[in-house]
Amino acid sequence: MVSQQALAERFYGAKPPTQAYVCGLYDDETQTIFLPDECCPDDLLNQSTLLHELVHHVQEATGMVYPCSAARERLAYEQKIGVRHPFFFWEEKWVSDPNFAYWSG
Repeated sequence: MVSQQALAERFYGAKPPTQAYVCGLYDDETQTIFLPDECCPDDLLNQSTLLHELVHHVQEATGMVYPCSAARERLAYEQKIGVRHPFFFWEEKWVSDPNFAYWSG
């Protein structure tokens, strides 16, 4: 688990937006899941975030190939645990709040 600042910098670069919040990240190269320090194992959103990032790990570990990152994300977002994610798949387009990030890279 890492600080929210470290997550935001990993996702956005050296100068993340002030209001940015990153729920979790998966690093393909190191096969590492990063979650924020404040992550609570009893919280449904945090459980869903971990599941989302675990899906990315399975995708990477099994060599799954996707035509684009949105196709890869779709499978991960379909594995939610009864919570509404900050990204919504609508008519084949990703719509997101720019200050709230889920990403695997």
